[in-house]
Amino acid sequence: MEEYIKKLLEQVRFREAHQGIHDELKAHIEDQIEANISDGMDEDTAEKKAVEDMGDPVATGIELDRVHRPQIAWGVIIAAVLVGVIGIIIHTYIAKDKLVIDSISEPPFAADDRYYILFTVLGIGAMFFMYLVDYTTVAKYSKVIATVLVAGYLIAYYGSYKFYRLVADKSELNGEALNYDQLESLMGVLNGCVSVSFALMFLLIPLYAGILYKYRGQSYGGLIKALLWVFVPRLIPFVSTRYYNMRAFIVVGSMLIQLTYAIGKGWIKVRKIPSIISIWLAYVFYLVYFIRTEVGGFIRSGSNEIKTIMDSMKIFGEGKIYTWGGAASMQSRGCVNSPAGSYVLTYISATWGLVIGLAVVMIVAALIVFGFVSMAKSKNQLGQIMGCGCMMWIAVNAIANIVVGFGIVPEFYASFFPFISNNNIVISYVFLGILISVYKYKDAYPQHVDIKARSNKEKRLQSLKDN
Repeated sequence: MEEYIKKLLEQVRFREAHQGIHDELKAHIEDQIEANISDGMDEDTAEKKAVEDMGDPVATGIELDRVHRPQIAWGVIIAAVLVGVIGIIIHTYIAKDKLVIDSISEPPFAADDRYYILFTVLGIGAMFFMYLVDYTTVAKYSKVIATVLVAGYLIAYYGSYKFYRLVADKSELNGEALNYDQLESLMGVLNGCVSVSFALMFLLIPLYAGILYKYRGQSYGGLIKALLWVFVPRLIPFVSTRYYNMRAFIVVGSMLIQLTYAIGKGWIKVRKIPSIISIWLAYVFYLVYFIRTEVGGFIRSGSNEIKTIMDSMKIFGEGKIYTWGGAASMQSRGCVNSPAGSYVLTYISATWGLVIGLAVVMIVAALIVFGFVSMAKSKNQLGQIMGCGCMMWIAVNAIANIVVGFGIVPEFYASFFPFISNNNIVISYVFLGILISVYKYKDAYPQHVDIKARSNKEKRLQSLKDN
């Protein structure tokens, strides 16, 4: 039997799939042996007959090689590139819109198409890079990477201010005149470092899948450790204003969905229903408390200017807001705050009509659906939970921005529409890259894989054992 399986595996080029194929074939042959023995055969004859029934090992191996070879999620890739092209067209138009240029009160890059194009190109490049990276390798070093990201954020968050004060105080101590432009440039660089480290914190979502997988087989101790990682985005100074605190809640929610999956699949050996209900009740209560105390008053008292813009929109074409009893009018797109960011959907709808705005929403929604479908096709549970976390983050942010952009609620946090707004572009594409990496190995990896970090000695012993 082992000789047959060894010869068959020689035909399968993707070595990472060997262990799963080996275990599956061995189990199938052993079941057939038991069936043959129950039919009256002796053990040797039963094994020989079971192996013969498997067919030629070379032909079977070639067929399995065809099934288990890495694949590409072309639907997701094509949709991602299409969304990027659409976004470039939109942002190029915004950057050249004189009405926006004259009225915008944001930093220069807010309506600069060059930044959007740069981040989109970088994002698509990052997506293909993540496609080349085996997601099980990411999971293997998930704790190390997550620890580095958290430490990097804390250093950037606290260190940037300390460094700025050190430079400023040193200049004063030496009696040097403070150069405002130089200090402003230094602060810009330091803020950029904080922003990058902040964006990288979103990677806790896919990393959390690997962390959970390392707790597989543990009981309530594993659950407590898993929950401690969930608290990380809330315990560290992830953000300091209500506008960004909601992003932390979305990260936590995405991680809890992964934890729910892990409990449901029996990774963590606890009472499933009580544990899941308790976790989500605590999350919902905390979220409701935060909304009531931090943003509830703002929502109740805030004037929703977007509603006025929405009322002026047309099904097709540009909307206009009429004043002075209809004697005067102005283009409604000129009243849109943050047309390249939080309210990009509002700008699109006010400029070209509600149909075009909804069309952009549907295109991004199709990309999200493609992502969920591709994730569901993976046989590997680690890939499913990692892809699910990434796509939930994209989907929830898209839904939140839609309700803000179309005036259903005022902007109570710094929302963004994935791939189309001018922020979090690269991270959004990185998450897609992780997804297509999962799809790449959808038939190659079995239900479970070994992600333990091994020493070189252990690797040599395992290699000798396999051969």
